[in-house]
Amino acid sequence: MRAPSSHHQGARRLAARNVPMRESAIQAAVVQHWRLFGQPHTLVAAIPNEAAKGQAGLTKGLPDLLVIGGRVRIAFLELKVPTGRLSLEQKLFRNLCAFVGIEFVAAYGRDEPIAVLERWGIVRPNLNGPVR
Repeated sequence: MRAPSSHHQGARRLAARNVPMRESAIQAAVVQHWRLFGQPHTLVAAIPNEAAKGQAGLTKGLPDLLVIGGRVRIAFLELKVPTGRLSLEQKLFRNLCAFVGIEFVAAYGRDEPIAVLERWGIVRPNLNGPVR
């Protein structure tokens, strides 16, 4: 059996690059970025609502990440794939946050939520552009 040619390997890499990230992969990348570049006295933590089926206290529409510190003190970050949309429950949660004066942002893709964390002072800014 022949080893794949470099042309085939390159085509596979290109195809893999065009596959959109899942929200779970975006979340993992954002949390990992905070672990590597987070400012002191900050926290970025997942809200495990979706996978905790059957657990008391589950609430539809809760965002993906709780953010504490920096310029926002406390905020919520909802992560979406580039083509994603907020559900009705997520819009209601966003509206509740606005009503009580808590920052809520829906961020799309992998780079946008990291830019939000930079703007909020949660992670050190990357002066060289997005990490690839």
